[in-house]
Parts: sequence; structure tokens; C-alpha cells
Amino acid sequence: MSHDLSNGAKATGLGLRNMQNYMLTEKRKVMIIDDDADICDIMHDVLHYEGFEVKCLLGPDRLFEEIAAFKPQVIILDYILKGITGGEVCSELKKRRSTSVLPIILMSAYPRVSKSTVDCCFETFIAKPFDLEEFVSAVRHLAIGH
Repeated sequence: MSHDLSNGAKATGLGLRNMQNYMLTEKRKVMIIDDDADICDIMHDVLHYEGFEVKCLLGPDRLFEEIAAFKPQVIILDYILKGITGGEVCSELKKRRSTSVLPIILMSAYPRVSKSTVDCCFETFIAKPFDLEEFVSAVRHLAIGH
């Protein structure tokens, strides 16, 4: 991969580091599922500023249709949602063939949630309130691998 990337960087006149940043920021999509509109707005703005294309859902309604249409590389999922937990949504995402490989960041204001949701197989847990740099770093790390 790095060999092809290096050749692409030379062909476009970009350095390897700039080419990696270009590829990451221009093509990576993140879907946020959080029923707190203010938190969604903050995460959206931060990730958009970092070059990600972002879609916010204020709940899991029509989740699979939205995923099929948007095609995110990373999903950020709040644990406390109206009528359902993020753990349940995470489990359902991991059960379906079409979404089983999507990396999921589970977020909660209750840090002990990360220990009680091991069944849903999320990739990363972030406690709220969160550090913006750590948040972006976690999203970027998962987006690179997908």
C-alpha cells in the first residue's frame, strides 16, 4: 500500500505525508448516532474541520438505510439513546453482514458502561466529556484501517 501511495504522491506532486492526509481527509465518512443535538453538532464541527464527511443521526431510526446510503467508514454511537441502548444497536450492527466490519466508537458519560458492553464488540470506548484531540485521533485511527 505504501508503495502505491508513494507513487501516487509523486504523480500528483504531493509529498507522502500530504498524500496520506489528503486521502484520509477527502474520502473518509463518519456517522454519528447521538440523541443530543448539541453533542452531535460539536462532534460534526470538529470532524468536519479535520476533513471528514460527517452525517449525524439523532437516533437509530432508519439506521441501516442511512448506513447503506451514506457508506461510513466509522460509526460513533452514544450509549444512552431514547428507547434503546447503544450496546443493543452495536450488537445489531455487528450481527448483520453488511455492517459487521464497520468500526464502532461507543461513547458514554458513564465510564463503567465500557465494561458492561463487551458483547457488542465495539472497537473503541470514549468517555464523555471527551478530549477533542483524543477523539479525533481515535476516529482517524479507525478510519485509516477501514
